Amino acid sequence: MEKSTVATPGIRTVPVRREWQMSRALVSGFDHVSTSSRDVDRLTEFYRSIFGIEPMPGFPRMGGDGRKIVLIPLSSGTTLQATEVALSDAPELLTPPTAVFYGTARFDHASFRATDVEAFDDLLARLVAAGASTGVVREFGTQRFFAFRDPDGYLAEVVVNG
Repeated sequence: MEKSTVATPGIRTVPVRREWQMSRALVSGFDHVSTSSRDVDRLTEFYRSIFGIEPMPGFPRMGGDGRKIVLIPLSSGTTLQATEVALSDAPELLTPPTAVFYGTARFDHASFRATDVEAFDDLLARLVAAGASTGVVREFGTQRFFAFRDPDGYLAEVVVNG
């Protein structure tokens, strides 16, 4: 069995079996995206009123560590998770937010895939009306997208193909 190594700065070198390289994908997508919120109830209402998505039954609720948490499932199978913490003001675009969960503070943005062009246009209108988006739509290849900020100042976008 031939082996190679993968080096990552700050992480020990890991031997990798040759047959692991270029084989089948081992993950199918994201299970959840986790962020923090000053006010989980307000964040839940934002996603409910703008996106029409509801939290899992029994959420928001207090987590085992005493902080309020919400899990909001998306039809893709991915879940948006938010934990309530005291946050400073919304960070500048290139400044990471306060480290909360694992202490990495390197979250850039989440991107929501609209179900179709009509849903994309509807979300754009709702987010502009809520003051959460400028309404500027950009293109990248076959995709159109626009950015918005949630009530805690996190940057996100909505994308549609076609």
